[in-house]
Amino acid sequence: MKASSWTLWMDESGDGKSGPLVVAGLVANEEADELFAGFRTDVALALPWIPWPLHAAELHRPGMHIIWAMKSEGLFLEAFPEGGAAIERAKSELSSTAGKKLVRALKGQGALSGRAPAGWYENARRLEFLLSRPLLALWGAIQREVGLRLQVRVEALGRALTQRQFACAAFAAHGEASFETDATFRRRVGLQSADGRYGPWTRAASELVARVVEVLERPGESVHLTPRPLELAGPDVSNIGALLPVHLCGAVATGQGARPVALQSDTGGRVEVRPASASSFSRLTGSQHVLADMVANAAFQVLLNHGGKSLSMAAFEEEIRQRFQLDIRLRGGPPALAAAGDLSRLLRAERFGQPQGTVVPQTVWALEQASALRASGLRKWRVS
Repeated sequence: MKASSWTLWMDESGDGKSGPLVVAGLVANEEADELFAGFRTDVALALPWIPWPLHAAELHRPGMHIIWAMKSEGLFLEAFPEGGAAIERAKSELSSTAGKKLVRALKGQGALSGRAPAGWYENARRLEFLLSRPLLALWGAIQREVGLRLQVRVEALGRALTQRQFACAAFAAHGEASFETDATFRRRVGLQSADGRYGPWTRAASELVARVVEVLERPGESVHLTPRPLELAGPDVSNIGALLPVHLCGAVATGQGARPVALQSDTGGRVEVRPASASSFSRLTGSQHVLADMVANAAFQVLLNHGGKSLSMAAFEEEIRQRFQLDIRLRGGPPALAAAGDLSRLLRAERFGQPQGTVVPQTVWALEQASALRASGLRKWRVS
């Protein structure tokens, strides 16, 4: 049986409380490694003063661009000579005690030393508050220029990945309702985390894994899938049973723990989901996770700006496709997009013959994806 290996590089954006929680990422096979390595090299040459790994949330803050330029001034001026006056004005306006304190704090935070710790966002905003409006506007323009330079490279990578069918984008958004009761869910994945994101994260991640399994499955082929989250709020995915939803393969897989789970579809395809530990966000982080972070952040912004309810799946996909030039499907398969509450309930109702009247969809794109899945053939799964 023909075999292929894929990795689901995952990241999150949002908290599922004040706004949507998106668990999103990149489905890529090992043949794409050379393209990802080339992307990191290209970014380092174009933006040498911005530390690796790139972090989408930090790239959106003008204050972080000031910190990066001040920390690596020589590299910044070599690649961006017109920015010299902006650095000098920033140094002058941040010469107060409060300004110096924020500069010191931010130089030790963010992607400069790994994943941004709690508090960096507020510190960046405080720093920006100390700047005059003209200077803040100037650094906003520098931020946009950096974004344009980066966008050229992101789009080139996305086009190359799509043309060679080495990768696609994948998304899951947490919905208010779930097919499992809270008691069942807690027994399956453990207690909720202190910040309240554990349950929503795991529900969205479960649905994302299920969608990717169905996207990768092909009759007569054996596929290995390894989900790799990037310091997500949910559980370590070495407990693979927590990421295999009941509506995909029944309750059998939930007791598998750290062992691989082989799923067999009714069309003859086989997908083995393998456990893996979460990866830290550090200087060793690869381009796959950097792109997954960008996709998650972009997906969150799209849903946030549209309120999540009126946005169609086609519009959602098109916004991501335009930004990343990265397709949403592999080899014409069903879409790798999921609404963890609504779509889970729709699929469970159909697979297990439950009354459709019990499902009250909240999003247009959940309904549209359910229709697309039915049209492509809703598969039945068993643990083999």
